[in-house]
Amino acid sequence: MRGTNEMAVFDASDDPGQAAGSVPPLLETLTGMTLGAFEASGLDEETYLLVRIAALVAMGAVPDSYLLNVAAARRSGIPAERVRGLLVALAPLVGSARIVAAARGMEQALGVTLLAPEPQPEPGSGSASGSDAAPGTGV
Repeated sequence: MRGTNEMAVFDASDDPGQAAGSVPPLLETLTGMTLGAFEASGLDEETYLLVRIAALVAMGAVPDSYLLNVAAARRSGIPAERVRGLLVALAPLVGSARIVAAARGMEQALGVTLLAPEPQPEPGSGSASGSDAAPGTGV
């Protein structure tokens, strides 16, 4: 983990579509806001990042919203197991559908595995299960 006033942030240089050394103005602004809020919060880095991820889950954020926070969590050494634990703790509050959507969003945005792979229907089985679950959610 980093010192109290240092926090891992999304590194735009990891984006192959981004010119070396350049940071988009919006991303720069968001990073500055994040660092300012972190310093003002008085929280340790792990707690701060997990709270931010929890807020994104509760809001039903789109996958791209996880880039800044989950990437920073990974860079700061927060293991995927902690993020999974956060999702388990949130499930009774926000519902399983939102948890699955958030986990899939994080997987999509960052290439991490938080859920088991989606089960594939057996050939010829169609949708005869009678389930009215949302596609891909299992919920």
